[in-house]
Amino acid sequence: MAVTRERFRRYVRAMNAISGRTRQAVLDLWPRLDHSSMDALREDLLRYVPPLVAKMGQVSAAVSARFYDDVRTAGRARGDYRATTSDPGLTRVERALLYATGSQMAYSDVPAMVAGAAATNVLEYGRQTIAENTAYDPFASGYRSVPSGDNPCPFCVIKSLNTWTYHMYAGERLTDEVDGDAWHDNCSCQLIPEVGDAPAWVDDGADRDWYEAGRQRAMDDAGKTMADPLTASEVMAGMRKVRAES
Repeated sequence: MAVTRERFRRYVRAMNAISGRTRQAVLDLWPRLDHSSMDALREDLLRYVPPLVAKMGQVSAAVSARFYDDVRTAGRARGDYRATTSDPGLTRVERALLYATGSQMAYSDVPAMVAGAAATNVLEYGRQTIAENTAYDPFASGYRSVPSGDNPCPFCVIKSLNTWTYHMYAGERLTDEVDGDAWHDNCSCQLIPEVGDAPAWVDDGADRDWYEAGRQRAMDDAGKTMADPLTASEVMAGMRKVRAES
């Protein structure tokens, strides 16, 4: 018996709540920072945001560890193994802070970018907890990425289909067509450990159909052929259009 869809949805809702609280905490912090200069703002961001991400990230990791144990129980895995939490580090969020305060980004866009980066990196603690636990669990055969929620993230569909590697596009500012998802903000993609039977409700076929339709729409919009390169932003924009029109 694999983990049920409803149990996975409860896990995703919990993780998104943690992400949302992190985002709001950064936005609440913003007015109290030193805005006298960009250097002063950068110093304050580096002082306060990484510890906030680390604190909320540990909550994300703990929730993911409990979910991992639930999956193992549903998969009838037994033994002395026990899930543990993991800390993936803060390099990504620190890099995002440096980018936000050192680029040509409009000052008015910096708060949303920083809050989105913090919220996304908090979720990464949970993802890495799942990934590292499966590496050491003798009962687990691996894990899979599952784009989830009522409005799944096209970026995560692309990632789950292994069409592009995650690191190539994680820092790309998205185009106007997908501006609401800038910096891969608030995605609900999570990982499911494969212990025992694979979840029958995970539908890779539907994700691939959506991706292929979105890629074709992006080519049509840009007047390109299969031989021409497409960016992640172009494909995601095409996928959004396909979803909106369906």
